[in-house]
Amino acid sequence: MSDTMIAVLGFGAIGAVALVMLIRERRAMAARKAARGGREVDVSQLIAFGSAAGEGKKSIED
Repeated sequence: MSDTMIAVLGFGAIGAVALVMLIRERRAMAARKAARGGREVDVSQLIAFGSAAGEGKKSIED
């Protein structure tokens, strides 16, 4: 087997692994969203307001 064929197979294997990991992450994201009742949590809100933002609160007083 030539060096070129080994390189093609190696990069193909890396691509296949990356594709499988992408699909698994998308499924995990869907499962986490379903566990939250279908609502999205904005990361900027989590940074600004802490874990209260994940509960639908927009300010510290809420």
